[in-house]
Amino acid sequence: KPNNKMYWIGLAVAYHLNSEYGMAIKILDAFQGSQEKIADAYENSELVLYRNMILEENGEYKEALEHLRSIENQVRDRVTFQEAKGFSNVC
Repeated sequence: KPNNKMYWIGLAVAYHLNSEYGMAIKILDAFQGSQEKIADAYENSELVLYRNMILEENGEYKEALEHLRSIENQVRDRVTFQEAKGFSNVC
């Protein structure tokens, strides 16, 4: 069901838990690309932060920091954003 976001997110989480980070990111990107705009700003915020967390876990710190810069205006959880930004800067 391509319109059901829980299937997309569930599949991304499954790949993430299986340490297949690249596929998890591809699925999240495909899901966000298939949506014109996610109506709930907080839901969108959590999705982009989750994508960033996957980048960090994969050791892609430079990409994670660049991603954080690109999503800054979408993130509602400022504390988590600042923590992720600080972690990426340290690594």
